[in-house]
Amino acid sequence: MKRKKENNVKSEAKDRKTEKSVKERFLDFMDMPTELLQNTYRITMIGNQSILIEKYQSIIEYDENIIRTSSGIAVEGINLNIEEIGENEIFVTGKIFRIEIE
Repeated sequence: MKRKKENNVKSEAKDRKTEKSVKERFLDFMDMPTELLQNTYRITMIGNQSILIEKYQSIIEYDENIIRTSSGIAVEGINLNIEEIGENEIFVTGKIFRIEIE
């Protein structure tokens, strides 16, 4: 009897691990990417003229040749300009030569 109870407890713990959270189920329902749940950045680059960095944390270096974030992203180029900055994202324009991720 005791062994059966132990197996049930293990089975229930396994089910909880494989169960999706409410947020995961919502993202699935809305057909949205699951990386929204993760605490990672997202980079979208359009040609070599603009870049959108989401979940960048904070800017630690900024001039016309480099923009560096505390999350380990460095954008290097010429005439770099932060066109828009929000709580979770920055939009940079200019001639982008390199993106470095630490």
